[in-house]
Amino acid sequence: MTIRKRLAELKQVIVEQYLGLVVFAVLVAVISTLMTGLMFFNSQIVIRDDDRTIRVLTEASDPYEILAENEIAVGENDIVIADLAEDGEGEIIIYRAFEVTITADGRTFPVYATEIESVEVILDKAGVTLGEDDIISVPVTEMSAEGMEIVINRVKRVVETKVTAIPFETEHITSSFYKRGTTNIVTEGVDGELTTTAETTYIDGKVTAFNIIKSEVTLEPVTEVIATGTAVQKPISTAKEVELDANGVPVSYSKVLTGKATAYQSKYTYVKGASGKPLYVGTFAVDPNIIPYGTEAYIVSTDGSVVYGYAVAADTGTALMDGIILADLFMASYSDSCKWGAHQVNIYILD
Repeated sequence: MTIRKRLAELKQVIVEQYLGLVVFAVLVAVISTLMTGLMFFNSQIVIRDDDRTIRVLTEASDPYEILAENEIAVGENDIVIADLAEDGEGEIIIYRAFEVTITADGRTFPVYATEIESVEVILDKAGVTLGEDDIISVPVTEMSAEGMEIVINRVKRVVETKVTAIPFETEHITSSFYKRGTTNIVTEGVDGELTTTAETTYIDGKVTAFNIIKSEVTLEPVTEVIATGTAVQKPISTAKEVELDANGVPVSYSKVLTGKATAYQSKYTYVKGASGKPLYVGTFAVDPNIIPYGTEAYIVSTDGSVVYGYAVAADTGTALMDGIILADLFMASYSDSCKWGAHQVNIYILD
């Protein structure tokens, strides 16, 4: 083999080796680049956003930074839950906020919530407390949903005790212990007391129920007893008996005159009146123009407290003629006339 041919062969070997080294170097560079990239993106994250699922590679460990890297915006009321494991895999879930309404205490207002928040959490977020007896339109354990309307009716129960009067009754009786025609209170009436305990239920300030818990008479009423007197007073004059009805009024009379009657007496044993007839217990002085002499009458006080009885008009006097008094009754003594004094009387003119 000639020298020229051997040099050509050696040159061919050198070129082939050089090309092999270049290819090897390129392969090493590519592999190195690939390995470096894999080390740079050391976490594989699954992002779940409503119905959308995204898989990303990142070296960030903060979920909000990862979302920002992938241009995923998060609202103020959205909830982000991240589970970033140390083995390079992880998951980020975004729960998007929506609006629910709360109606309570006379107002309706919106609150933002997510599907993982219960009604109880929403109320707490809104600063709304739920009373023991309050009525809520949805259970507090129910999870929120978009468009949910939560209505709260405030319930207030008030227990009150009231005392009301029980009016006393009145009983009327007759009694011979009292003078005829008089009215006397034997027993004073006293109102009783009824104590009632009741519960009133208010819903949003309006009465919806009233329930009597207990009702009892705590003080019995006292019946008032009124007695009408039936006792007939003994007549001062017994000159003649006159038939009377149950009320002490003559059974037969033509008319009745009402007026003031006084009494008088004489220091003489035997005396005659202006009519010329003798005066005694059973005669009385009159204005003869009103009651003629000789008129028979029955005289009793208008309140029935005193009874003069049968009398005959037989005398007169200045006070009678002047119309100051209607009758002046003759008495047996000065003391008797003083006892009579003056009374308003009914003079029944007998037939």
